[in-house]
Amino acid sequence: AAARTRVLTPHALLARLDHRFELLVGGPRDRPARQQTLLATIEWSYNLLTEAERALLRRLSIFNGGWNLDAAESVAGGLPPLTPLETLALLQRLVSKSLVIVEHPPAGEPRYRLLETIRAYTRAKLAASGEEAPVRDRCLAYLVALAETAEPELRSARQIEWLARLDLERDNLRAALSWSLAPEKAGAALRLVAALGHFWEMRADLVEGSRWCEAALAAANGRADL
Repeated sequence: AAARTRVLTPHALLARLDHRFELLVGGPRDRPARQQTLLATIEWSYNLLTEAERALLRRLSIFNGGWNLDAAESVAGGLPPLTPLETLALLQRLVSKSLVIVEHPPAGEPRYRLLETIRAYTRAKLAASGEEAPVRDRCLAYLVALAETAEPELRSARQIEWLARLDLERDNLRAALSWSLAPEKAGAALRLVAALGHFWEMRADLVEGSRWCEAALAAANGRADL
């Protein structure tokens, strides 16, 4: 990317990073082939992983804005050939190989995330694996359950704790709401907007909440079973 600043301003370079794998090519010719393009560098690292590590890494790309261990075990570690019990060990190995970043907030449990370039690469791998739909369904189910657990807690003495928890999951919740708008997922959409109503009210996000409610009702329109 630094080499491209000879012909592009930083602002123009940033605007083109949605196509980073096509843009960041043509590295120094005296370097190994794996270091001459961004894609080759990431692919080389990915191919060095065990099959279990690859499976977990590509499934973790379903998350937007990070995840905690419980989410990783429930969503990414709950599909064969992985089990929830081995998720932590695999996650630690991915952290040690600098493919997953771990963050330790002042309060609360550790949180994990992928650099956006790694996530873009592994999300493509997830789509190619045929696992994207079941992983997405597990992520949606996990977030519906989380929101429904949080809803009564937002009216309790643990209100501040649960507000902070949902704040961390905003990007994941928005992704889950988008997935749930398919007609066959409308039941999950209605459950999710119902559970998040008080959260949106407390965070003064009523405009966003109303938009999701209208979309969920539209997805459910005509479903006699709901």
